[in-house]
Amino acid sequence: MKNGADLRVRTPDLGVALNALYRAGYLDAAEFEVFDDGYRFLRKLEQRIVVKSGVSAAVIDVRNAGLAQLARSMGFQNGQGQRASEHLLARYKDVTDSVRASYERVLGLA
Repeated sequence: MKNGADLRVRTPDLGVALNALYRAGYLDAAEFEVFDDGYRFLRKLEQRIVVKSGVSAAVIDVRNAGLAQLARSMGFQNGQGQRASEHLLARYKDVTDSVRASYERVLGLA
């Protein structure tokens, strides 16, 4: 949005756009890493939710009995005093909090 006038960064593919923003100097390495990691994690999670639910939805239902199965499909396991589903939810919160904070810094809102 902020640098959309630059044709080098205009693409419907977010992964490509993030790389272009970094290469063009609009994102520093730390910001790029947060956005790239967040995009990859959230995209993988969304794909797992769609496969599991059979519908095009990207909502984590924390009350669903299938949350543990979703967490395991994302590579989380029970351990360290937490269930796989708790690990998934903690990672989700960390990722979304980091992305939001970086987004606000990049846009000058923080």
